[in-house]
Amino acid sequence: MRRSGQFIITLLIFLGSKSISAQKNYSIEQYTGDNGLPQNSVKGITADGAGFIWLATEDGLVRFDGRRFYTFNRFNLKISRNRFYMITPPLLPAKSLSGAVGKDKEVFYSAVNANEYVRIHKGTAVVDPQYNAGTASIPFLKDGHVKTFIASGLPYYLGELAIPKHYIIPVDESQYYICDSLKVVHYQDGIAKSSNVFAGRFWNYFTLRKKLYYLVNEQSVKSIEGNITTNISLSGDILKDISYGKKKSKLFWNVASDQAFLYLGKNLYMIIPNKKHGLDTRLIVEDFDLSSRNIFSIHLDSVSEKVFLGSVTQGLFILTKQLFQALATKEQELKNVFYAQIPFGTNAVLTPTGTVIGRDSATGQVFSRNLPVIAKNNTFDKYSLLRDTQGYIWIKSGNYLFRMDSKGEKLIGKWNLGGEIREIFYSKSKEIWAIVIKRGLYKINRRTRQPERILADRNITYLQSESAGRMILGTTAGVYVMNGYSGNLTLLKGTEGVDVKSIYVRAGGQIWIAARDVGIMLISGNEKAFRFPLDREKFLASAHDIIDDGRDGFWIPTNKGLFQISIKDLVQYAKLKTGIIHKSNEDNSAGSQPAELFYRYHSREEGFNTNEFNGGCEPCGLKLPNGYISLPSLNGFVWFRPETIKDYKSDGSIILDRVEVNQKPVAVSNDTVRFPRNPELVKLSFSTAYFGNKYNLKVSYALMDENEKRISTWIPVDRENIDVEFSNLHSGNYTLIVRKLTGLGVNNYILKKVYFIVPLFWYETWWAIVLFVFLLFAIAYSYSIFRIRKIRQEKGKLEEIVERRTNRLNHAMIDLETSKDDMSRQLHMLSRLLASMTHDIQSPLNYINLTSSNISRMIGQGKFEEVAELGELIADSSQRMSNLLKGLLNYIKVHVYENALCLEHIDLKILVDEKFGIFKNMVALNNSWFVNEIPDDIQVLSDHQMLGIMIHNLIDNAAKYTSGGQIKVYISNYSENKLVLVVANSSTGIPQQVQDMINTVEIEGALDLSKSGYRKTSLGLLIVKEIAALLGIGLKVEQTDMTSFYMIFKKSI
Repeated sequence: MRRSGQFIITLLIFLGSKSISAQKNYSIEQYTGDNGLPQNSVKGITADGAGFIWLATEDGLVRFDGRRFYTFNRFNLKISRNRFYMITPPLLPAKSLSGAVGKDKEVFYSAVNANEYVRIHKGTAVVDPQYNAGTASIPFLKDGHVKTFIASGLPYYLGELAIPKHYIIPVDESQYYICDSLKVVHYQDGIAKSSNVFAGRFWNYFTLRKKLYYLVNEQSVKSIEGNITTNISLSGDILKDISYGKKKSKLFWNVASDQAFLYLGKNLYMIIPNKKHGLDTRLIVEDFDLSSRNIFSIHLDSVSEKVFLGSVTQGLFILTKQLFQALATKEQELKNVFYAQIPFGTNAVLTPTGTVIGRDSATGQVFSRNLPVIAKNNTFDKYSLLRDTQGYIWIKSGNYLFRMDSKGEKLIGKWNLGGEIREIFYSKSKEIWAIVIKRGLYKINRRTRQPERILADRNITYLQSESAGRMILGTTAGVYVMNGYSGNLTLLKGTEGVDVKSIYVRAGGQIWIAARDVGIMLISGNEKAFRFPLDREKFLASAHDIIDDGRDGFWIPTNKGLFQISIKDLVQYAKLKTGIIHKSNEDNSAGSQPAELFYRYHSREEGFNTNEFNGGCEPCGLKLPNGYISLPSLNGFVWFRPETIKDYKSDGSIILDRVEVNQKPVAVSNDTVRFPRNPELVKLSFSTAYFGNKYNLKVSYALMDENEKRISTWIPVDRENIDVEFSNLHSGNYTLIVRKLTGLGVNNYILKKVYFIVPLFWYETWWAIVLFVFLLFAIAYSYSIFRIRKIRQEKGKLEEIVERRTNRLNHAMIDLETSKDDMSRQLHMLSRLLASMTHDIQSPLNYINLTSSNISRMIGQGKFEEVAELGELIADSSQRMSNLLKGLLNYIKVHVYENALCLEHIDLKILVDEKFGIFKNMVALNNSWFVNEIPDDIQVLSDHQMLGIMIHNLIDNAAKYTSGGQIKVYISNYSENKLVLVVANSSTGIPQQVQDMINTVEIEGALDLSKSGYRKTSLGLLIVKEIAALLGIGLKVEQTDMTSFYMIFKKSI
């Protein structure tokens, strides 16, 4: 015997099961006291409505969920001892049973030797203290268990040693039979309904479907109904047994499971009532020795077809029928590594190396043989072959392509394609295609029968024909559509970078792809390729092929086993995820999570020689004419009929076994758990019955706070131990939702809800919150009063400080404004005066330069008198410029150092003559003349220097721009209030902008001096304007036939 990969857990102990070599296509597991059971003596077996298997042992009542054992004994039940000896249907009407289970055929009772009864119902076991007392009303039970036996199934472990007077056979909760040595009485609801005179051996009675039968011998059975006894003959499989009628059979009857069996010559047959009131037999176990293993109880699970055998000395045996068959030759192991295959007849396949292997349809035996011609031409290449529509067989070997006759016995053609052939294909256009490594895609020309290259190398891995003119190409970097006539390629959206292993084109425009590291993909019409999620362990990342069974199923072999997936589920899932259809309104507890697919997994325990299937071949998987699917593996072919593969739905309920906090049990009432405050190390242990491959058990959970509307995350649970653990739980009410994916179908779940109540701390109660709010309000109010007072005090102080600082700031601002105005005025004045100095000095100097440049020439000509005259003029002009500079400097000092103007009475005529003397040479040079018509003794009160600058500039302006004309100075108005001094010249060249500047009241911005042509003309006049404002003299200009500047003085006494 050897260890299997399955592990069973009993309570918290992880143990392994013993696996016995399969016999007649059965896998056999054995569990004993060493690997799960409390001890090795099994006295009864049955299954409840939740799918759990129950075992009565001499060290407890054991529940088995397919993966682990859970033992009920005196440590978790209030019973006096652990020795259980039977499991039977109830003997009392539903109204007499304690606990509101109703009239339920799934209620059983297991008895302890001390006449204590434990009720079994939907995954739970509880002591029923009223059951023993209630059964006291049943006739003869009061005589004691020595004289009156309750049937617990057959064979009875004490056998002929027990000689009771009465034998009670329970049927259901309302009826039973009582047998003695003379008669059989039928009771209904405690009342005798019928009596049949019948003398028989107690250990030959059995019931099926509420009818009583008596096994007379191996070939005859009697039916007892009321007072009528009918002889019944057996039919069915037992009649084919070579030992039937020759050897004695043994009756096995499971009263709790309502099942009966006949054991004959190491074969086990189930007895099944038929519609003709007869009994059929069906072979369920072949060639298995029950006697040597001391089997006393048998239960057949109708869903999984597992046979549970209870031994009184060797524990529990579980026999699982292998629905997959491995076909291998008797040659060495490497010869049984298969890849490509094609059907060869109705019940065999042919490989590229010439091996024919199949299964005899009558005996089921595997046969194999070799075709010498194929074997001779291809000794090693196993990856591709095909049969065309004419029946010819095509194979490849290295660079060569061979064509054989339909029987593979004659070589017809041979071609060298110049490179290693990867795969060969037969298209719907009835053409042979070949992928040649590093050379490209070739096809055999039907006319010339020679290969021709259609496409250069693109690392093509697979080819499939969608129609006569449309080919689907798989490459290491995507999937392409190729026009079979033009060779044009189009990359299909969403397949970029995908390494394709195989392609399956299905009706309706669906292209299914198996891709390396990606799994399964779907391209539907013009939609982008959709990638399906991998399984939990990512086995589908190595998907080799996609085989359609024609029954809405895909079979996908991988390196780690075989997957079965519903095509309808895949299409619906893709539509849900891409938004083509929308999910219906589901329960938020399970439906808020995105759609989830169910992938059914099959492994070597179901009949494979290995979990590693092979791919990269063409064709890999086949559906044969006899209905079988054939898949190549690393050790033989795997054959199966899809319709015989049971849909082991995990539709049993989820049971909460126990709740622990800090490793101490917590009571559960109606799926509600009341925890202590601040619970830590919380553990909830769940169970659910599932006897299929444990990889297919998909359980997850989510914890919802009472305020949550939808679930955001589901957390997967370990398949072996369905335990949910929390390090701690905060106060509040929660709902724990445990869900189990039951089988094929999108989001097909069974839910279990457990409600948590975690008490609040005193400070979380409503009255504490109200008190806290009140105190908080009082504190806030008191603090606000204090703060208001404090703020008022601070406000007063702050206002005082602000007022002082504001006053200081106001004074500073006033000083700053004054300083700014003074600075602006001084800068403005200085800029103008500097311009005036440049202008008033430069003009005489230009004249001096002009006249002095002629001196040397005049000396050379001997004009000494004229030279002397020029010298006097130059000296006179220099003296006058010196006086002017002195005046300007004094004016500057007045403004820069803020000295007061020096007002004095000034004789206007003398001042005008003085200024004219500066420009008389210029006037003479311009052939003009000067007239001073100011009367004698006309005086004004003003600053001598400033007024001199004004008159200087006005005469200068007139002298420069008057040629051959008159410059005239006179008094135009002389009255008591004012005096008007006019400086006029006969030229009229002052621009209008300059006139506007002189006549405007504002000074700043009166004229843009940067404009070309205004600068020399206007600087002197601008100085005149500035000084006039400073001295309080009015100033204006008029231009008619003469240009006249009017200086308006206020009359002084």
